[in-house]
Amino acid sequence: MTAFTLERMDSYCEAEDLCPDARLAELESFQAYLPDGTGKVILELGSGNGTLTKCLMDLGWTVDTVDIAFQAPPGARNHYIADIANGLGFLPNDAAYDAVVSLAVLHHVVTEATRLPTALARDIAAMTKLGALVILQDVPGGVALPAMPGRLDSRPSALGAANTTAIFAELVDPHSMPTHNGVYLQMDAIRAQLSIGKTPDFEAVACFHYVCDWQIVLKKSFFGAV
Repeated sequence: MTAFTLERMDSYCEAEDLCPDARLAELESFQAYLPDGTGKVILELGSGNGTLTKCLMDLGWTVDTVDIAFQAPPGARNHYIADIANGLGFLPNDAAYDAVVSLAVLHHVVTEATRLPTALARDIAAMTKLGALVILQDVPGGVALPAMPGRLDSRPSALGAANTTAIFAELVDPHSMPTHNGVYLQMDAIRAQLSIGKTPDFEAVACFHYVCDWQIVLKKSFFGAV
């Protein structure tokens, strides 16, 4: 798991400022699946500086957040300082969510590109209600990174994951202890890990490559319900 330093937190915010278009498009893709959170509770894995948290609250969601270092974003109902690589055992035993989301977080907790940590995958299944959506969005494996900032590829088709990754690699990772391990997810494999046949609680409802990054959307199905 990548650890945070004070310098890393400052540089994280600076990096986000350098790629606002990519972040905006990411948020729009969340809005498409979570348009109305009125009366519903969502768990955000890795809240960072609260960019996605605010978006979710604007859509009416009550948001619980977790992060390894950042403090609670304004408006969060509950905030947990924890390492999700070890699972979600820090949550109350009766925790039950209408949705679970993460934005550019999972590459910090995986040790191999094709699997989430077993405890994390298990706990996501345990903490979600029937019919809940799980949206996992991250930069994909296999992306050819462009040059560092100053020589970024400005073509619309290139905006997003590759440029964002390059910016974060230069501004954020040098302040990490240890530096980023360079593992990026193969979302098709993660989908297989969490979907019917592997973890029976979920079925894939979408899996696609967005301008910004890979995203999978899973729905907790009624198969096997008691």
